[in-house]
Amino acid sequence: MRPRRRLLPGQKASRSFSHFEPGLRLHYPPKMDELFLAPPSPVAMPRAYWLNPDGHTLSSQLVLIEPSKMEFDRILRAINTAGSSDYDMEIVNNLYGNSAMILPHRPYDLLTGEFKAKNHSSYLGNDVEVWNPEAVLAEGKFLHFSDWPLPKPWLATPAQVDEGKPTCDLDSATGEETDCRAQKLWVGFYMDFAKRRKETCGIDVLGHSRRSGARRRNLDALASQEVYWPEVFMRS
Repeated sequence: MRPRRRLLPGQKASRSFSHFEPGLRLHYPPKMDELFLAPPSPVAMPRAYWLNPDGHTLSSQLVLIEPSKMEFDRILRAINTAGSSDYDMEIVNNLYGNSAMILPHRPYDLLTGEFKAKNHSSYLGNDVEVWNPEAVLAEGKFLHFSDWPLPKPWLATPAQVDEGKPTCDLDSATGEETDCRAQKLWVGFYMDFAKRRKETCGIDVLGHSRRSGARRRNLDALASQEVYWPEVFMRS
């Protein structure tokens, strides 16, 4: 579900309270229709699996909301009294940390940064399963751009994307870093975003027309490899 990006009165552009904006416009991929069959609950959210698992922090990237004026008024009060370091995750955790229905982060909350990580036990939920980036992406239902310190894809230059791409993984058969599946998929996320933005909005990503030929050829070569490309739903 994605709200329109209109700021609330007095809200700074850098804050992320637009998740709770009045007049929400529902926007969700049909592949998550089953969420609407979940038991009634004011809100349902996955855990932020990439943080301390013992902290049980809620992730605000995907929130299933049961319409309620009372709950909406609670959120507005929390926004109006929020401190300078309080953002959307602080709001939802303060309000619903002990009462929200928990959605499994796998497959409902996958970070692009997971394809750069070398330890995947937090996402997989165990330390036994072998990481398979293609299978994880195929089962995932919501992919969120998060590759700190790399800027979001609508701000990152092609040079930054090229420099920030994952390294290849160790191939257990050869003992060398020749397994580049995660790298190809990750580069494809950013290439696909740029393509969709250009086709849908007529807007190039920042620096698109100024990128160097070498970097452009490098990214094109990676993204054009024959790998599995399921439809990816990205929040903008």
